[in-house]
Amino acid sequence: MAEKAYVCGCPRSNSIARDAGLFGVRRSISLRTCRLGEHEHREARIILTLGGCFETRHGAWRTMVDVGNALYRPANDMHRDAYNEPTVSLGVLVSSPAERWHALGTRPFVVKGDALASLASAISWEIEQTDSASALVLDALCAELIGHLRQGTALEKSRPSWIRSVRNRIEETYLRPPSLCEIAVDADREPSYVATVFKKQYGTTIGAHVRELRVRHARKLLAETGISLADIANLCGFADQSHFARFFKRRFAIAPGEYRRRLGRVREWS
Repeated sequence: MAEKAYVCGCPRSNSIARDAGLFGVRRSISLRTCRLGEHEHREARIILTLGGCFETRHGAWRTMVDVGNALYRPANDMHRDAYNEPTVSLGVLVSSPAERWHALGTRPFVVKGDALASLASAISWEIEQTDSASALVLDALCAELIGHLRQGTALEKSRPSWIRSVRNRIEETYLRPPSLCEIAVDADREPSYVATVFKKQYGTTIGAHVRELRVRHARKLLAETGISLADIANLCGFADQSHFARFFKRRFAIAPGEYRRRLGRVREWS
């Protein structure tokens, strides 16, 4: 798993790496202060997050990589990364030329889905196992991950452009989203048809996607500002602080106040 080293202040002592047949896996922690300037890796790789999130840029293309996302990064892809909060990530790369990556293309992309979070957890657990079957299990999990990315790229290519436009609009206006009727008028489709196709294509409803975007925005505000919980709840469209706290804890398994306190402790350590 050869890669060029870059000084970024991340605690490399908290990293763990494992080779298993076709694949190599590395789990590492990056601090909120970590900023990686433009760089590249010789091997193609897939990045998953177990906790936290980060922003990656490839030229004019930029995206956030969060839990439940898989970022494909082709070989020799010039990119830069920035971390909004302490982030635990997995990097999966091919250590044998027998496994071909060319079907995934030569441009970076992100695939999203609940199954990816479970797969990331399983890979993370398996890299620490030492029994004789562990390498085989890890290889199978990584191969399954590639299958998810291939399926995801095929689905995205097959999606009609109008439903992609609907999703883009929602992701641009989630704090003050238009009504379903307004979205349908712009898409020149019936509201019920828009809602049905969105759920079929993305595995979630329009409303649930809006809430997910809002709670991620709230998490970013908790990490980067001193805004009160009540004001964050209001800014992010929750009914009140109590509603925000319940939703945040259900989504991230931690109360927002405790999340902010833990971030404060990490900053002190760093």
